[in-house]
Amino acid sequence: MTAPHTIRRPPPAGIATPRLMIPGPCQSRPDVLAAFQRPVTAHYGPSWARTHEEALTLLRQVLGAPWVYLLPGSGSLAIEAAVVNTFRPGQLVVIPRTGYFGRRLIEVARAHGLKVRDLAVEPDRAVDPRHVADLLPGADGVILVHVETSTGIRHPVADIAEVARQAGAAVVVDAVSSIAGEELDVQGWGVDAVAASTQKGLGCPPGLGIVALSEHGHARTLDDHPRPWYLDLTRWDREREESFDWEPHPVTMPTNLVFALIASLSTMVDRGLGEWRQERARVAEHCRERLTERGFTLVGAPADRAALVVVARCGRPADVRLHVLREAGIAIAGGLDPVRDAIRIGLMGQNGTIEMVDECTAALGTNRWPPTEASLL
Repeated sequence: MTAPHTIRRPPPAGIATPRLMIPGPCQSRPDVLAAFQRPVTAHYGPSWARTHEEALTLLRQVLGAPWVYLLPGSGSLAIEAAVVNTFRPGQLVVIPRTGYFGRRLIEVARAHGLKVRDLAVEPDRAVDPRHVADLLPGADGVILVHVETSTGIRHPVADIAEVARQAGAAVVVDAVSSIAGEELDVQGWGVDAVAASTQKGLGCPPGLGIVALSEHGHARTLDDHPRPWYLDLTRWDREREESFDWEPHPVTMPTNLVFALIASLSTMVDRGLGEWRQERARVAEHCRERLTERGFTLVGAPADRAALVVVARCGRPADVRLHVLREAGIAIAGGLDPVRDAIRIGLMGQNGTIEMVDECTAALGTNRWPPTEASLL
């Protein structure tokens, strides 16, 4: 039996590090990388406290949220933090089974002692808020994916939050694959908690989880029930209040990641968030047009397709592992359950451009899998 850490298949000879067009992580722009590569700064002191607050201020604008937290770790860590600060063990939540990551939300909820009513969702359809409403009587909340990376479908968070509010239920959203690509207004939509991360739409290296709360969502954190030490946001609040001008967080912060995040967010805010999202949508639509011309079948209805990841069926299973288009030196991803017969193209960071889409789709050729110039890593 092969040891888990053994590389069973080395990269093909002659292929340099591929340019990433996978659904995260992405390749950062040069200005973001320059900020990331600056000399390491201590995670405390007045200057650092101002830097940390600058990052939070920018995130509040992007997310429409009054309360924002940066947690060293992955988007999955942020999801767990959002869940355990919004719900108590034993409570009942509705979770749409939107795909691979919707199923993961069910696992996370059960791991933290929640009871789950899962809602089956066809992989090529967005969640119907009416179906959520049907399952809400007696439930304490809803946990859902905004953009399901396995299908490329965007789900109607604002509409689902509305039916949840009417039922007195809390709402937690996994926005890992939607942040900075889709409209998201935490306070305005009445969402309690949102979880995200840095390595997709924000165009940064991986390593920071993001949790955003509305005022109502923050009030729920004050409910005194046991939470893991690291994930307890009331602890983070206390540190921010007691050491706001020195070390406004209870753990060591990866300072260089925060500098990179500020560089990326500043560009988005300076350009205008609406214009930024419109550009993401234009690139995604261009990608879909090119794939359709080449015989691929897009997943989902046009109104439900996401801006940061495009999923297209290719007629037979496409291994989830990395596929390098040999001639172009571009990496894309294969399919995830429940859409295994697909390719997935990420439109994030430096490579989320019209020019890169044209190069990638030209290298794909017509609908055949794997293309003759593709190598599986």
